[in-house]
Amino acid sequence: IVYQVLTWQTSAQEQRQLRSDLMEQIWYALQRIDQSIPFPIRDIRTEPSPAKLPSRTFSGDSLQRLLSQTEIFSHFTSDQLLQLAKQACCHSYGLGETVVLQGELGTSLYIVVSGSLEVVRSTSPEGLVHISTLSHSDVFGEMGLCTGEPRSANVICKEECVLLEIQRTHLIPLMEESPQILETIGTLMAQRRQKLQAMNQERAETRRQALISRMQKLFTRSSET
Repeated sequence: IVYQVLTWQTSAQEQRQLRSDLMEQIWYALQRIDQSIPFPIRDIRTEPSPAKLPSRTFSGDSLQRLLSQTEIFSHFTSDQLLQLAKQACCHSYGLGETVVLQGELGTSLYIVVSGSLEVVRSTSPEGLVHISTLSHSDVFGEMGLCTGEPRSANVICKEECVLLEIQRTHLIPLMEESPQILETIGTLMAQRRQKLQAMNQERAETRRQALISRMQKLFTRSSET
């Protein structure tokens, strides 16, 4: 059904490309749950071997170093980072895959190991607003993990990406052993939210000034004529 909707009123070449892209995304999704596509329906533009997936090439040590470079986990001890790196899941995602969907509930945060992603927010049924671009060591989804709030934006892969997924259940044992972790993360989240609110207010003021400027030009020209 999805394929039929996507290919409505498109050329044969565009239909083949859409089908190839869709099947490739399905292949990545199935690999993440250790499944495969039966041979008769396998039709993927580039089919990497599961053993050669980018997510399989990163060692525990490299993931531990990545965790230590992120603000949210920078205060963890070496043992805590090692424990978290062992529990976390490293996944590969294909071009165009949506990792986080706006409005859904999430219990994971993600750290970008490689690749780049675009953060976009739906403002209407047809409108999307670009928020930011994510790359190596950037973190997203932490608000959903820490507060249980719905995802505030969509995060879409701009290319093949490797992401480290940390689930809420991975953090619970560490917090039980070291209760101060909860307070530290909570403080960081509050500071991040404050910064985001300040940025949103600044953007709102910039948009307001730009609107006033356009209105001034428009009404000045109208009065001159």
